[in-house]
Amino acid sequence: MPKVSDVYMEITKEPTTVNENDSLETIRKTLLENPVSRCVYVLNHEQRFIGIITVKEIITTIGFRSSSRGSQSLSLRNMLQYLSKDIKAKDIMRPPIAVKVEDSFQEAIRLMMLHGYEEIAVVDGENRLIGDLNSYEILNCITLDN
Repeated sequence: MPKVSDVYMEITKEPTTVNENDSLETIRKTLLENPVSRCVYVLNHEQRFIGIITVKEIITTIGFRSSSRGSQSLSLRNMLQYLSKDIKAKDIMRPPIAVKVEDSFQEAIRLMMLHGYEEIAVVDGENRLIGDLNSYEILNCITLDN
């Protein structure tokens, strides 16, 4: 049975990360620098993995916050400037879901499906981020021949 170590980091060589106190604008820019990523991993001051923010969370946050302004319309640029002033990564992150290199490939896929993620963090024994397993890496290693 394949292990996470057999398939992770084949396409994404470095996981996309932000600090827990980074702004929404920093998160947005970080994601745009790596368009293969569909999320950022949030690290604390000790560089430990503490959460995940998907593109969906960012879009949801923007939509919710902009609708709370009532009928006043904002351009997308102004909306991001308005939002990024007070929202930090720790405010919108989801709980950390991760696997270790020795975990089975099937367990990683199960967790990704269960939580609706397109990628999953790979951590060491001290919960330090050492990589990620991306859905493209899964597609790369499976065959669909009958």
